[in-house]
Amino acid sequence: MHEGLLTIDEICESLERLSVVCTKTKIARWQTQGLIPQPSRQGMGRGKGRSIALYPAITVEQIRCIDVLLGQKRDANFVGWQLWLRGYQVDDIYWRQPFKQASEHWRVGKGHLISVYDDDSFDSDPVAELTSSLFDAEVDSSFFRRTRKRIGRERFQNFLTVIFTIAIGIYESYRSSEEDKFKNELIKTLDAGLGLTDARTQYVGILKSLINFDYRDILENISSVINKFDFEKAVLNENLINFARDDFFLLVDIFNKSASISQILIGKIGFGLKVASELNQLTEAQQAMMICLWSMLGPKIERSDQFQPKNLKFIRGQLEVALAQLKANPPVDKLKLKTRVPRYK
Repeated sequence: MHEGLLTIDEICESLERLSVVCTKTKIARWQTQGLIPQPSRQGMGRGKGRSIALYPAITVEQIRCIDVLLGQKRDANFVGWQLWLRGYQVDDIYWRQPFKQASEHWRVGKGHLISVYDDDSFDSDPVAELTSSLFDAEVDSSFFRRTRKRIGRERFQNFLTVIFTIAIGIYESYRSSEEDKFKNELIKTLDAGLGLTDARTQYVGILKSLINFDYRDILENISSVINKFDFEKAVLNENLINFARDDFFLLVDIFNKSASISQILIGKIGFGLKVASELNQLTEAQQAMMICLWSMLGPKIERSDQFQPKNLKFIRGQLEVALAQLKANPPVDKLKLKTRVPRYK
């Protein structure tokens, strides 16, 4: 017996008990691809022949996860990234490459935005020209296309102006000097662009809307952190990246489970939880950029008790139990989703 270690035969037997069809050939291929941990080799004892390969016991769970992920997309890079997001051991290339791409996108994009905002030409409006071209551009990102559709051409420049100034670290909310009408319109535009309109307006029974406040102070704080943000330095801090990754995946998982519960209870995904599916559809490089930004923002944000990692894990566990119960015994009658006039405190 080798405590905590399994032979390839034992892995196959464990997977069979879990109704996962897996061959030794597949395991060998995934090992070569770096999608499962490399085995250690141990001798069988004097006079008993060659050594045997022993895998960590977690390999069974990891292969089960690979089986599910391959059902979503048969691509090793996708599977490797998703495994890394879940905290499994994979070859470094599966997570380092997306961060390398994200770093390059950040460098080029931020540099271009700074040059646009530094342009003091009197005969042109470079910000307006950029936002107009982006609204009409053909882009691969379904996330960006949906954002444009939600906002519309008329409000697109106002939304991107906020996003651009946050990205280059100069955003200020100017709240004290604003008239209520202008403030409400701007927050309405931000809600639409960020996919939060339903989170502000929808409710069910005693369950209130998820958002009822003006969050631009938060955006201003994020912008001030980004102003000092060194992407390349952040990527080098592997421990911090791993903590940020765990936070990111935990929150996305909570969103996903909440969205599934919403679908069962009211027959649709409400409360702005569609943002969960949009986060899932981001590319690996886009998700890497979010994780890297969070690695800088997370330690600087004062968290309430419910947003501490251990409590988020508890919330996820409770949602998991509730979701399993609802799937086993779905309600006969759906709850009625209501909409209220948005509040901008």
